[in-house]
Amino acid sequence: MAEILSVAARTTTILLVDDDESIRDLGERILKPAGYNVLTAPCGKEALDIYRREHDRIAVVILDLNMPRMGGDEFLEKLLKIDPAVKVIICSGLSPGEITESMKSQAKGFVNKPYEISGLLQAVRDVVSKE
Repeated sequence: MAEILSVAARTTTILLVDDDESIRDLGERILKPAGYNVLTAPCGKEALDIYRREHDRIAVVILDLNMPRMGGDEFLEKLLKIDPAVKVIICSGLSPGEITESMKSQAKGFVNKPYEISGLLQAVRDVVSKE
């Protein structure tokens, strides 16, 4: 089974969107050794540009909810207009109970920040395995 996950990871690209460089770096340090391809964006505008260019290869978007200029909710709304089937994992320092029902219904998963290795990897595996 570990070999199957490794093969899946090597072909899976994740777009990690967070305005905090240390969180983006942490996400990359967790995901890349697990075999995932990782694209990062520091803001919603740049992430939308990346998604428009690379949507065919992006399997999952990991999205911070609290970003300046374009918050996670606005980004998600625009992302869903580009691709209604996009798979999004919301990440936040907020508890899942503080996330709106609308956001929860549009996302495929939730991860607390700062990331825990096992939690982040499990959330990605869960979302990818539902393809």
